[in-house]
Amino acid sequence: MSGLARQAGLVGSQPDMTAPDPPLPAAARAAPFRWVWLVFAPGFFWPWLAAPPTPPAAIGAVAGTIVYVALYLAHPRLSVRGQWIAVAAVAALSVLMAFTGGVWPLVAVYAAAMAGETRPTSRARPVTLALAAMVGGVGLAFGLPAFVWAAGAFFVVMVGFENASRTAMQDRIVELAAARDEVRRLAAAAERERIGRDLHDLLGRTLTLAALKADLASRLVRRDPDRADQEMRDVAAAARGALTEVRAAVSGMVGASFAREIEAARAALTAAGVALDVDAPDDAAHASLDGVLAMALRETVTNVVRHAGARRCSITLRREGDGVDLSVSDDGDGADIREGSGLTGLRARIAAVGGAVSIKGDARGATVRIRVPLPAMAP
Repeated sequence: MSGLARQAGLVGSQPDMTAPDPPLPAAARAAPFRWVWLVFAPGFFWPWLAAPPTPPAAIGAVAGTIVYVALYLAHPRLSVRGQWIAVAAVAALSVLMAFTGGVWPLVAVYAAAMAGETRPTSRARPVTLALAAMVGGVGLAFGLPAFVWAAGAFFVVMVGFENASRTAMQDRIVELAAARDEVRRLAAAAERERIGRDLHDLLGRTLTLAALKADLASRLVRRDPDRADQEMRDVAAAARGALTEVRAAVSGMVGASFAREIEAARAALTAAGVALDVDAPDDAAHASLDGVLAMALRETVTNVVRHAGARRCSITLRREGDGVDLSVSDDGDGADIREGSGLTGLRARIAAVGGAVSIKGDARGATVRIRVPLPAMAP
């Protein structure tokens, strides 16, 4: 409908605000920034300036560095199971590289950084504490000064916990974005349903009235041209009014009035040859319920005109207790009532304000009763 609606001037050409923002893969977000943190990796080798390693130690350290750096860079692209295996592998390398004379706790810090980025984040913190304990245990076993392994354990905990917190926050952002997209989708669906209900209720009655008056005009055109002309003028007026109402429905500014709907119902029923009895005091309904009761009346009267084959219709509006009761009855054939989109939309509209709809019918007629609760502060 959107293309036709824009051609008719019913809606603007605003951009689609319901389309979700395309998410970036986690690996694409994380990988470019991982290179930055490798600036600390050469720190592993600084003790060698004072005490050069043996050739086997140097070869082992360089090989271990190549392996843990590769695992660190590949970590975001691995499966969850692969990520935890990579964490374990880097942690093991940190212990093995303790024999090379380098700053091996630095490797454990990279293992903690990887653990903090691995889901579930609830597991990352215990793993980080285990890595810190490992650093302390290995440091004591090697007889290292306390400040060396204590500083290593501190940085392991700090980096691991910080990454775990950041990863948890990213997960919350993703969840909020998904919830936002779901809210947009539900809002768009609700708006489509509202427009569909409003258009059905607005056009159903108007087009039915126009069809009745056009048929009447065709029968009168030869024997009473003046009256036929008046009927066609009524058809044109109904069409113009329908266009105004459709524009209001599409823009969400439908402002139906129960009093106007009573008069419109009278005109439609009279054109169909149905007598109308109305018992609806002006103070029966609350102002906040005027619109929903008006739309409900429109749908029920349209069904009387279209389907009932009735000769008489009665409309009753009463305020009883903490609610308002609207009843529309006719003396047509109500034995085979089938709920289509109109009555389904009516039930949805009334349910939205906490009300209920009951429909009863037999060969002698049908009655639609609508009960709508009054607002809490209604007088």
